[in-house]
Amino acid sequence: MVVTRDALRGAEITVDGNMLLKSGPYKVTVGDGGRFTLPFFLEPGDYTIKVVQNGQTLIDNAAVTMIRNTQRTIDLSKLPPAPATAPTMPSTIPSSMPIVSPPGIP
Repeated sequence: MVVTRDALRGAEITVDGNMLLKSGPYKVTVGDGGRFTLPFFLEPGDYTIKVVQNGQTLIDNAAVTMIRNTQRTIDLSKLPPAPATAPTMPSTIPSSMPIVSPPGIP
């Protein structure tokens, strides 16, 4: 089970691992249907968790091991949210920005 909060609304949580090779990773969006506590039913094994919000990765490849007949709770309620918009890179280099080559490269 993953516990989140309203500030993470819209974040995509992806759970992946060897036990999911056939079905593919599980993905859920925080806040869909007003839900902030999200259950994942997983077979015993090793998994990774990734959290992306507003195009920014908040958690990448956090390792979780599931043991038979146990329940794990992953508390993301204190995870700071991503800014409302992801920083963008300019599509072109402004003409006022000099282009400098490393030494030895013309």
